[in-house]
Amino acid sequence: MKKLLFILAALFALIAVSCSKEEDALTLTSTTFAISNSGATQALSFNANGNWTIESDKDWVTFDKESGASGDMVVEMTIAPNTTYEERTAKVTLQSGGKTSIFTVNQSEVNEFGSSSVCTIDAKAQDIAVDVKANLAYSVTVADDAKDWITITKTKSEPVEGKAILHVSANAGIGPRTGHFTISTEEYSQTYEIIQNAEFTKASEASAVYLKNVQKIYDSENWEYTNFKQFAVTLKTDDGDEIILALNDTATLSSTSEVVTGTFEVDAAADHSDKTFSIKSTDGHEKYYTTVISGGKEISIVDGEINVAYEDGTYTITAVLVDAAETEHRYSYQGAITVTDESFGANAEAPEFHGTYNTYYTTKTNEWTVQLYISKAANSSSPYVSSLSFRVFGETGDLSGEDLPTGTFTYNYPSDIESPYATGIQNAPVNTFYIAYGSDIDGNSISATEGKGGTLTISKNADGTYNFVYSGSLSQTIETYDDDYNLIGSSTTIFDYSGTFNNIYVPAVSQGLKPFPDTDYEFSTIMSSSYPCMWFGDPFSTGDNLFVFALRNINDNYTVQLALNVSGDWTYTKNFLNKYCNTPFKTGTFEFSNTAASDAILPIKYNDIDYCYIINGYTGTKYLISGGSVTLTDKTITCDLQATANGKTYNFTGSTPAVFYFAIDYSSKTANVTL
Repeated sequence: MKKLLFILAALFALIAVSCSKEEDALTLTSTTFAISNSGATQALSFNANGNWTIESDKDWVTFDKESGASGDMVVEMTIAPNTTYEERTAKVTLQSGGKTSIFTVNQSEVNEFGSSSVCTIDAKAQDIAVDVKANLAYSVTVADDAKDWITITKTKSEPVEGKAILHVSANAGIGPRTGHFTISTEEYSQTYEIIQNAEFTKASEASAVYLKNVQKIYDSENWEYTNFKQFAVTLKTDDGDEIILALNDTATLSSTSEVVTGTFEVDAAADHSDKTFSIKSTDGHEKYYTTVISGGKEISIVDGEINVAYEDGTYTITAVLVDAAETEHRYSYQGAITVTDESFGANAEAPEFHGTYNTYYTTKTNEWTVQLYISKAANSSSPYVSSLSFRVFGETGDLSGEDLPTGTFTYNYPSDIESPYATGIQNAPVNTFYIAYGSDIDGNSISATEGKGGTLTISKNADGTYNFVYSGSLSQTIETYDDDYNLIGSSTTIFDYSGTFNNIYVPAVSQGLKPFPDTDYEFSTIMSSSYPCMWFGDPFSTGDNLFVFALRNINDNYTVQLALNVSGDWTYTKNFLNKYCNTPFKTGTFEFSNTAASDAILPIKYNDIDYCYIINGYTGTKYLISGGSVTLTDKTITCDLQATANGKTYNFTGSTPAVFYFAIDYSSKTANVTL
């Protein structure tokens, strides 16, 4: 361009000199000028001694004035950019008087490739095509940073317009990747940048908490509680998404300061089995569950796969989470994670609100049952308290019971009203509690030490969770049994205990046992076995088999305990860990009898305690069965019973589904059974 401007200046000097001599015609030396493809604009100054004209034979060279009278003139010549891939030439003619001068403009062609030099694509395998417009032969080369995932599929070597096609493989990594390739001629080159996104949205922050077994999950196959460990890993993205991964592992951990690793599948059975991730349950029992919170809304996850790897202090996590609409939500994280130990916590079952149940005739204080499953031993020197069931007596009055009572409660085991049978009516002062039952991690009994029950403090947080603080003296009782499940010994350990459980999610409070009057009553709800059936052999030498079993939760309130003397051959065969027998006994109708008889309901005593009765769970009234019958099938029980309490006899009728469980061998206790 500088060369062109220099040549034009010389031309303009010639024009000015020739015109100053006032000849009849303009004298001009014809010259050729080279212009770049980007174009140019130039002012042409000359002095003409007569009328003049200027024109070009190509429309890409234009003038702001094409004619004029004599005198000093300035004409602006514009050469448009050349967007073609061929060199071009224009002829410019300048006339003044009878003289004509001609010069030519040569403009170079385009020597470049395509348009955009940066291309962003998604994670899937695909071809990309680059429009190549060149009048020279060219080559395509892939840079070292992309040789393993970008390959050349098609190029051209002839100088014509076309496409260069490159294949990009799928990005299976956890983050985006960048690669380059170059299109070159001998004199020109252009480098292209390919940015390929990953299949996963990258999380920029991560944290985790170790929860141990925040719930008690019972394994019905081996009759034990699942000893799982749970980690809750929280990922956050720059866009504000929050992803919570609830990971379950049953292996022995070498350290609780590191997140468990491996591949985790959905915990569809909700039993927290090994290498699963928990999801939100319909009954709300999951304290931590896998979810995605995006745009302030929670997305329920129902399936997917989570992978966690760890090496040299760096975690690599990928999570493919599937919602109910079968949409996949893909997230990844790579970096360090700090684990906070929150295993000394607890999980609460849905509490029961009993209202003034068992206190109506005395203090009229309201009663709740709160069951805590505890996730870690308080310290290394005392037994691992695994569960505690608190009966809490709050304020008096007509309450909805939707919230737990708050405040500090003093241990006080309520006294029973002095009456032969009404053992359920309790004299419970306001702001007291007692421990209904408890257990250690091995299932041994835990109870409050007499006179040293301590205190329980309950408080509620702004987010709706609760804090529980219990401090007192507890007693652990370990019982030893022989192979026939006979008690052969026991030992008791007394220890001080202090447990603080903060931010505990408590499911909605349910209604507990309801009050019922003592009157004729019809059973209408499902019965379930209270404990395995007791087989006493043939205590009355009638050639029969005596079975004692209890059915409870009848209409949320009553328990029926029956002693049936069943005729026919029956053999107790051990199975189920050599403790129980599940051979069914005879079905049919059993009539009440005061004397030993076959296929009869017998009013027996075991160790001088009545073992054939109906009890009202609200009043504690115990009715001794005195007549009537029951009919058993393999699915139902039909009651037409008469039972007596405090000199009055009531009728108990109804037919309901019933479930009968296994039998325990008590035949060695036959001598303890009397009518």
